[in-house]
Amino acid sequence: MPKHSAYRHYFAGRFNAFRDMNNHAALWDRMKQLMEELSYLFNSQMWYRATCKPIEPEMIPAMRSEKVTVSKPYAEMNRHGKERFRVVVKTPTGKRCFVFGTLAEANRERQRLEKQHRQDFEKTVAELIEEYQAHCLTERSYRPRTAHVENHRLHDLFSTRMEQRLSTLTRAKAEAMVHALCSRSNRKSGAPRLSVATRRHDSLLLRRFGAWACKAKYVRENPFVGLMPAGKVNVGKVHLTTDERVKWVQECEAAIAAGSDLALAALFCLYRGTRAAEILNRQVSDVDDGGTKLIISNAKTKAGNRRLSIPEAMRGHFAALCAGKSPTDPLFAQTRPGPKKFRRTASLHRVVQRICKRAGVKQICTHSLRGMNAELQLEGGTSEDVVAKSLGHTSIRMTKTHYINRDVQDSISARKVDSVLYKCDDPQLPLSPNEDAQLLLSRISPEVAAALRKMLQAAQPAA
Repeated sequence: MPKHSAYRHYFAGRFNAFRDMNNHAALWDRMKQLMEELSYLFNSQMWYRATCKPIEPEMIPAMRSEKVTVSKPYAEMNRHGKERFRVVVKTPTGKRCFVFGTLAEANRERQRLEKQHRQDFEKTVAELIEEYQAHCLTERSYRPRTAHVENHRLHDLFSTRMEQRLSTLTRAKAEAMVHALCSRSNRKSGAPRLSVATRRHDSLLLRRFGAWACKAKYVRENPFVGLMPAGKVNVGKVHLTTDERVKWVQECEAAIAAGSDLALAALFCLYRGTRAAEILNRQVSDVDDGGTKLIISNAKTKAGNRRLSIPEAMRGHFAALCAGKSPTDPLFAQTRPGPKKFRRTASLHRVVQRICKRAGVKQICTHSLRGMNAELQLEGGTSEDVVAKSLGHTSIRMTKTHYINRDVQDSISARKVDSVLYKCDDPQLPLSPNEDAQLLLSRISPEVAAALRKMLQAAQPAA
């Protein structure tokens, strides 16, 4: 078509005529009216969507942290009527949406996003251990000493993983970690492998820590569940024989005469069956009733809080320890210069082993003195419940399992059988005071028993 043709001139003329025929002001007013109606409809729709609750139940967040929330994929329809899946990630800086064509793709991306944000914002193992210690002190009512020991033990177990995220510790990695912990040697005794009791204690500690992290939503599942080392726990402690005990007591008394206050504490543990911390954490004010009683407070358990009598042979030594001290001073104080502090249990353990070496007997620990006290009480005829209470136990089961050797229990049972079978006719058979009284009452006549009863009743007011 030519550049300047009749057709162009024709259509140009028609357009100019149409433009001249219309009123521009009316068109502008109509356009403004349409825009106002469109704005009203848009605002109404936005207000309606803001007031409505999500229809899809999959909008419940699948992973929450302090800074990021990742939702599960929920289905919706695009403008062409085809189904698609959306994953919403909410961060402090805003919200991001990811749209996928299939549910499998959406789930894979959700898992990747959760892992990424966990690694970005999750606390390290060192931070979780400190938070777990605070939880034990506040929620589980741990004693400060117990919480400190567990915290130190967890630091030792996670020594090479302190900067790691706990969520990256899978089940296989947890099994390899526990296996490596169980295979390490004992640094104290030099044994090539830790005892079964120590390995089980470490596994239980890791399980409690993992359960707390799972409950606090730091991990999805506890990786340490079901990881229990095999083997039988060796209960009880090594005890001295009767002849060895006599040698040990003689050497301990010699150390006390030389001025060793820790030897006095060790001998008191044998006489009264106290724990090492119970005797070492005493103040001067705990010596009561003119130096004849010792008050045990803040023990390991509530049953351990008790009043014990000080043996008559030790009262002079306890009085010497209290001389010149204030009521709040430690009874067994450290000798180093500076503020007076309580002795450590490790120092008492070293003194006990030093006495064993001088006496020429086998090595024992401080807790063995506690078990030897329980055996002496049972052999002397004291009832089992009284022995358990004297040690601060709530039941005799703990006393028999961990403090009394099996041969002592068998000898006590055999003596009871002998007394029943032979009716105590053998004068060489050792008897308890109760058995002696029962034997005497069985051999006297009823008239003599009645006369003895009257004499005892008459002598009671005078006493």
